[in-house]
Amino acid sequence: MKNTKYILIAFLSVLLWACSQDFLDKQPLDTINTENYPQTAEELVTVVNGAYQPLQWPKLYNLRMWTSDIMAGNSIVGAGGGTDGIETQDMSNFVTQPDNAGVLDLWRGPWPGILMSNIVLETAPSLDIDENIKNRSMGEAYFLRAHYYFILARYFGDVPIVTVPLSSDDDLFPQRDPVSQVYDLIISDLNQAIELLPPKSAYGPQDLGRASKGAALGILAKVYLTLGDYQQVVNLTTQIEALGYALNPDYYNNFNINNENGQESIFEIQ
Repeated sequence: MKNTKYILIAFLSVLLWACSQDFLDKQPLDTINTENYPQTAEELVTVVNGAYQPLQWPKLYNLRMWTSDIMAGNSIVGAGGGTDGIETQDMSNFVTQPDNAGVLDLWRGPWPGILMSNIVLETAPSLDIDENIKNRSMGEAYFLRAHYYFILARYFGDVPIVTVPLSSDDDLFPQRDPVSQVYDLIISDLNQAIELLPPKSAYGPQDLGRASKGAALGILAKVYLTLGDYQQVVNLTTQIEALGYALNPDYYNNFNINNENGQESIFEIQ
C-alpha cells in the first residue's frame, strides 16, 4: 500500500511538471484579443464583416432609423392603442426623455460597428497579407466608421471620438467632442475610403453590398450637403455619375426585388 502511494505521488509530480504554462494559458473565446487576432486575410475579412452587422440591427436600419421619420412627418405612429409605440409617440411630439427606448437604440446602435472598424484599422497595417485585401478592408473600415459617426452626429451632435479599440483598462466613458471635430473625422475617413476602395463594378456577386468608391463618394456628398457646402456636393456627385451610376428609367423599379444592387444603388444594406 505504501509503495502504491509513493508511485501515485511520483506519477502526479511528473504529470504536474509536464503541464507547461502554455498548456494552461488559454485565450478567451468570447472576445477579440487584438494582440493575436486577426492574423490572416480570412480573419481580417471576418472582422470587417462584423463591422457591417450593426447596420442590420433593429437599433439602426432594421427599425429605429425609420421610426425617426416620424419626427419629420414622413411616417405616423402605430394605431394599436394609447401605449402602442409609446417611444415613437414621444419622438413624434418632441417630448423624448433620456430613457426613451428609441433614442437609446439610436445611441447604442453605431458603437459596436465603430469598435470593429477600429480593430481593423489598428491591426491591418501590420499584417503580411495580400495588399488588395488589406487595402479594401481598411477602406471598408474607414467607410463604416465614418457612416456610423455620421449617424451619431446628425442625431446627437457632440459625441465622443474613439479611434482605437478600447479595453477594460481604458476610459470607457470618454467626454463628448465638438460636432465640428466629429465631422472632421468623418470627412477624413471618407477621403481615405475613396482612395482605398475599388469601384462597385470590381465586386463579384458574393461581395455585393460591400462599401465601394462610389459609396464613399455618395456618403461624403451627403455630409457636405448636411454642412451646406453645395459646390463640394456638385463635385462629388459628378464623380459618382462618372462611375456609371444612373437613375432607373422607371421609378417603380427602385422597389422591384429584381433590381437590387442595380444602377441606381450606391450603397445597399444586404
